[in-house]
Amino acid sequence: MKTLGRASVASANSHAVDLALEGGGSFRIQVLEPSMVRVRLLTAAGYKEPRTWAIAPEAGKDVAWVGRVRDDDSGFSHPDARLTRQPGQVTLHTDVLSVSVQE
Repeated sequence: MKTLGRASVASANSHAVDLALEGGGSFRIQVLEPSMVRVRLLTAAGYKEPRTWAIAPEAGKDVAWVGRVRDDDSGFSHPDARLTRQPGQVTLHTDVLSVSVQE
């Protein structure tokens, strides 16, 4: 396992937490649905593959064979989550899950 290095919260709101990583990369946790978050790592060099096949907005319908643009979040409901901050920690809460990030 490779560590990401030191991170600091660059921004946080009711939809996402963005971390700035040591060395120029970024890490994002984004609420797409009440029971689904997307976690993305963007290195300083950018994405190795600009398209993704990992996440489809319609249940039972696969992503097209050409994939989706990696940052495309269309088709998801983007519900508001509760954002809480404590020293050294940020947490996003939906009605069914919570995700905490420690700096």
